Order: sequence, then structure tokens, then C-alpha cells
Amino acid sequence: MKIKTKLQLIIIFNIILLAGIVSVSLLWQKQADRQFEQHALVMELQRAIFERARFREEYFLYREERSKEQFLLIHKEVGALLERMSGIFTGAEEKTHLSKMIGFHTKIGDLFNQLVRLDKSATVHTAATQALRERIISHMLVNAHSLYHDGSKLLKATNEKTVNQNNLLHLYSNIIFVLLALFIISFALIIIRSVTYPLTRLNKGTEIIAEGNLDYKTNIRTPDEIGQLSTAFDIMSENLKKITVSRDELTKEIEERKQAEETLRESEERYRSLASSVDLMYLVDRDCRYLFMNEGHRLRFGIPLEEIIGRRYGDFHSEENSKEFAKKVKEVLETGKPIQHEHKSKRDEGYFLRTFSPVKDLDERITALTVVSKDITERKRAEEAMKKSNQLLRDTGEMAKVGGWEIDLSTKVVSWTEEVGRIHGVEPGYLPKVEEAINFYAPESRPEIEAAVKKAAETGEPYDFEALFIPRGSQDMIWVRSLGRAIYSGGKIVKLAGTFQNIDKYKRAEEERERLLAEIAAKNQELEFLVYTVSHDLRAPLVSMGGFYSLLKRESQDQLGEQGQHYLERIRANVAHMNTLISELLELSRIGRVVGPEEEIDVGVLLREIEEGLVLKLEQEGVEFIVQQPLPAVRGDRGRIRQVFANLIENAVKFRSLERGLRIEVGCEEERGFYRFHVRDNGIGILPQYQEQIFEPFLQLDRGIEGVGMGLTIVKRIVEHHGGRLRVESELGKGSTFYFTIPDRT
Repeated sequence: MKIKTKLQLIIIFNIILLAGIVSVSLLWQKQADRQFEQHALVMELQRAIFERARFREEYFLYREERSKEQFLLIHKEVGALLERMSGIFTGAEEKTHLSKMIGFHTKIGDLFNQLVRLDKSATVHTAATQALRERIISHMLVNAHSLYHDGSKLLKATNEKTVNQNNLLHLYSNIIFVLLALFIISFALIIIRSVTYPLTRLNKGTEIIAEGNLDYKTNIRTPDEIGQLSTAFDIMSENLKKITVSRDELTKEIEERKQAEETLRESEERYRSLASSVDLMYLVDRDCRYLFMNEGHRLRFGIPLEEIIGRRYGDFHSEENSKEFAKKVKEVLETGKPIQHEHKSKRDEGYFLRTFSPVKDLDERITALTVVSKDITERKRAEEAMKKSNQLLRDTGEMAKVGGWEIDLSTKVVSWTEEVGRIHGVEPGYLPKVEEAINFYAPESRPEIEAAVKKAAETGEPYDFEALFIPRGSQDMIWVRSLGRAIYSGGKIVKLAGTFQNIDKYKRAEEERERLLAEIAAKNQELEFLVYTVSHDLRAPLVSMGGFYSLLKRESQDQLGEQGQHYLERIRANVAHMNTLISELLELSRIGRVVGPEEEIDVGVLLREIEEGLVLKLEQEGVEFIVQQPLPAVRGDRGRIRQVFANLIENAVKFRSLERGLRIEVGCEEERGFYRFHVRDNGIGILPQYQEQIFEPFLQLDRGIEGVGMGLTIVKRIVEHHGGRLRVESELGKGSTFYFTIPDRT
């Protein structure tokens, strides 16, 4: 077998081995990327849980709509993350943690919805309502802690999996290196046996011939190039015997040629191997002209290689990048040493780590420079993203006046974030002992915090409390909130960590809110007394007028004549109208203050009761009364809900069309946590310009129809008191549809 064939086989084996190594590397890189993605998802989940906790606590304190919406938005984000993680985490332990976390997440959402519904329905916060609210909050906190605890376990499992995978990678790498070493040793033995030994014999023969023994024969008859070379040497020695050529000159020429060929071959092999092993590599002369470029770097230009070689660096790059490149080339030419630097390309906005190395000739003169460039764009962008993320966390903490802290139980030293230091009024870098940190609290609050910290350090019980606090250099006390929990290592509590927040503004606002609520309650009580007083005082003269009317009609009706009796009838009608008006005003004032018991109401049964109460009127007017089935059950004040349906149905009868039979339809549809009821008729309809005004008090579009214009006002007030909305859609001459919503609290 020829040496060329042997080398080709060895090269093929090398390529196969290299392909195997690359495949394994790619496989491990894919696994590492997956681990990184899992770790990033867990960290993102922890951040979202923390954000949700902040909005949850804000809602607990203030019950604002914005806090609720923010909580639900972050809650949805946490759910999406958990769903995404379910498809990525495949381990049995990971699946177990995720299953628990999804369960806790669902419970938190259900409990929060219960809390929101409770807050909306409870206009007066009784002891029972408050107790229920605190119980829901307690359950939410327990589930939130469990969710965070399982998230921490998942993070720990992910980290352990990454460590195990790295250990396996090191093991497999060592195995591959051992196999590679064995292959190299085998290759060396083959070379020694088939190449080196015959070459040694051939070299010995050439030495003998060089010493002048032209009768010596090498006699190497292997079927390869060495055998051929041996035969050629034997023929050459025979020819040398026939001619008179200087033996010394011939030997020198042969040796120099062999050395030059070997040096050139080795140089070409090294350069070709180097160029193919790096991603980006090129060669430039002293004037920054391209002399060579590997395929990886050519692909960045997107043009044929012949259009690049011979042109300057500045022909393809910005002026700024070109000046920077020329400066680095000049530095290498002056020092003769390689240099390395990070570079941002204006060409494609990528980041590269470039290494400039001098290329010298036999006289040690620098004739060119080799530039090896490594793409580090992803790493740089990840660093920039991390900086932005850290800055965002700092800004968020500063805006929310909240930060984190940690106590090392072995040294009793407290470390904290910049925002916590600002709240304490101390310089950055200040690391107090636990006792010093506790002394910042107001004297009356210190025993409580000392006991909480001690208990957390001994038993691991978390704490959450609000207390008065005195920043350094200030005489004024502020309200702060501190949360703490234990950190375990090896089954032992080694640290305490938590959050610290300046809540003074919120506490002052809460105190102001309580004061205003007390004032409003007092005003409402005064208003209620005023309404009852006014209604009583107004009704007294009406009763007298009604009595005089009856007396006058009974004793003097014959003497009054027709016109007198007409005036007397007008007096009676006005007294009745005034009495109705006072009753409606009194009823309107009672809505929201006089509250009936909240109960579950079967709307279908309620409508049958209303229909039975109006049966004579409906039959008399020939009304077709249609009730959609089935209708849901709702929770509310039964008497008020009955009043809503009854008023809307009676209004439909009042404003019926004389051109067709009256048809009244009652139905319901579900709508995102609400039931949307409608009462539809084919009556006279309402002009568009009056469709908003009809809900205002005392507005009567048709003075010929009995009433004082308070019915729809009362209906609107009842619906809004139950947490719903009332609106109308109507077309003149075709009828009207009144829609109102009631929250689903069943």
C-alpha cells in the first residue's frame, strides 16, 4: 500500500473522529442551551411571582382597580410561564414541582377572584366580612409561599441538573481525549513500522553512498514511494559511478531541497489547518490590503473572494472602523507583538474579539498580519441585557421604595440593596450588625422585630409586619414594612432574607382614607335623618290637605258646582302626586343605605311571582309575556332585584304601542363574570337624544302617563349598587331593550 493511500486512510479516520467529536459537542451544546433556557424560565417565573406579590399586597391594602388589573395581568403571565415550562421540563421531579406550582397558581387566582367579589359585594365591612377577607388573604399567602418554595426547589433541581450534565461532559471529554491519544499512538506506530523504519534504512544507505561507497545498495523493495525512492537511489548510485559529479555538491543540493520542501509543506499544512479551524480569519499586508481570507469571513462580505483580495480594509468598512484597524496594525508593526481587543463592526452591528499576530520572513521582518476574529455578539448583547435588567430592578426598587436585605447568621452582619440603605439614611457600603439595624426602629417597635428575627432564625417561621421607623439624621418617624424568611443550607438555617419597604405615604393615605370614610358615614347618617325629617314634615300638611279634601267633598260637594268640583279633583290629584313624589324620593335615598340580606335568587321563580302579581293587568292589555329558559340564579337583595324587573316590565306596559299587540321578552346571557339580563318590548320606542336622559330624576317624556319620572332612576341606582350597569337600546316606533348586568357571585 502506498504511503499516500495510508495517509489518506489516516486522514479519513481523523475526519470521522473529528466529526464524532463535533457531533458530541453540538449535542452537549444543545443540552446546555436547554438547561440555560430552563434556568432563564425559572428566573423569569421567580421575577413574575415577585411582581405579582407586590400588586397583590397593594390590592390588599387599597383595593384599587389598577392593582387588581395589574395583579391579574401578572397572574396571567405566571400562568403562561408555567404552561410553557410544562413543555420544556421533562424530568419526573421537575414535572412534580410544576404540577404543584400550577395547582398553587390556580388556587391563588381563585382566591383572588373570591376576594375581589367579596370586596365588591361588601359595602359595609362587618366583623364577619373582615374575617372572611382575612381568611382568603391568609390562604393566598400560604399558597403564594408554597408556589415560591416549589419554584426555589425547581431552580435548585435545574442547577443540580446543570452541574451533573457538566460533570458528564467532562467525563466524556476525557474519554474522547484518551481515545484520541490512543489513535495518535497507533498512528505513530504505523508510521514507525511502514515509513520511519524504511526511511531509516534509506537514510543510512544515503550516508554510506555520501561517504563515497557507490557500490552500496539500499535494497528496500516495499510497494510504496519509499521502495521507489530506494530503487531510484540504487539507480542513481549506479549512474554516479559512471559520471564524475562532485559527491559533496550533490549531497548538499539534495539535503537543501528536501529541507525546503519539508518546511514549505509543514508551513502550508499549519496555515491551512489554522484557517479552517477558526470562524473568521484573514491576512493583510502592511498597507491593510487583504492577502487571504477564509470562507467564514468571506461569507460576511457576501461577494466572491477575487473581488476582495488586493483591496484595502477601508473599502469595505466605515471610516471609524478603518481608522481603528489601521491603528492596531501600526501598533503590531511597531512592537512586533500580538495584540487582542474587542471591536464593534459598523458593517453589521456585531461584536468581535480580534487578535492581530505578526507574520515574519526568514530575516525576522514583519511582512503581513494575521487577524483571527471571534464573534462575541451574543455574549455582549447578553451582558447589555443583564445591565439593563439590573438597572430596571434598581429603578423599580427606587420608585416603589422597596429593596432586599440579608442577615448572615454566622457573623450577624446585615447586607442590603441601595434602596434599603437610602431608606435608612446611611451611606452606601454601610453594613451594620443586627442590633444596630434594629435600633433604627421606634423604641415601641423594637421588641416585636427582635422577637420576629429571633424566632425566624431558630424555627424558620417567616414574618411580615409594619412598624414605625426613624431614618438616620431625621427626627420624623416613618412607616415601613419588613418581610423575612429563613434560608437553609444542608438542612440548617444559615441566613435570613427578605424585603424592606417605605410605606409611609400609603399608611398616611390609609389613615386619611379612614378619616374621610368616618366623615362620610357621619354625613350619611345626618342625611338619612334629614330625609326622614323632611319626608315627615312634608307629609304632615299633605295628610291635612287630604283630610280637608274629604271633608269638603262630603259636606259641600253639592254647593261647589261643576267648576268647584273640578278644582277639588285637581287638589286631590296634586296631593296624590306629591305623596308619590315624596315616597319615590325616600325610596331613592334608602338604596345603598338600607340593605336587605344578600341571598341566592332564582330569577325564573322571581319572574313567575312578578307575572302572577301583574296577571290581571297583563291579561287586560293582551300582553304576550315571554321568559327565556333557563335563567340563572344570582346573589343580591331579593326585594331590590324584584323591583328592577317589575319597574322595567310595568314601563313596557305603560309605553305600549296602540298599533300592535304588546310583546315583552325577558332573557339573559353570560358575559365575563357577569349575567347580562334584558327586558325587550315592541312599544313606542325612545328618540336617540332622550336615551341617556331617561335615567335622570323627575324626567317624564309623556306628561299624559302617570308617574313622577323616578322609576328608571331607582332601577339604575339598584343595579349600580349591586355592581352592575344599566343601558338602553331603542328605535322610535319599534320598541326598546333595557340591558342590565349583575356580577356572578354564586
